[in-house]
Amino acid sequence: GLARPGSPSEASISEAAETLLRHLIRDRGVDPSRIVLFGQSIGCAVAVEMAKRGLGSRMVLLAPFTSMPDMATGLYPFLRPALKLVPWMVLDRFDNKAKAPSLNLPTMVVHGMEDEIV
Repeated sequence: GLARPGSPSEASISEAAETLLRHLIRDRGVDPSRIVLFGQSIGCAVAVEMAKRGLGSRMVLLAPFTSMPDMATGLYPFLRPALKLVPWMVLDRFDNKAKAPSLNLPTMVVHGMEDEIV
């Protein structure tokens, strides 16, 4: 009900998450200090973006990744030269690695050694 219709993208997913969090704070009276952002796999990118926007007091990341281009070239190494020439091939970058240094909230990262993708 709170998300706008349309095709999912990094921007639209982040907008929907922010809309939900602001609804909880403003309309439902949830104290922002009680909000723990949680993301699993690609959801980690949403949690990281919400943390960057200051919408959580703590964060838990389960099987996070550095960025979508890193994931693509890790799974398909032959893409590396193509992505250097045409980086816009990956439209939604979900660049957690670039956003991480600006974050300032307690964060727990959980990751296994046998994850086949991340």
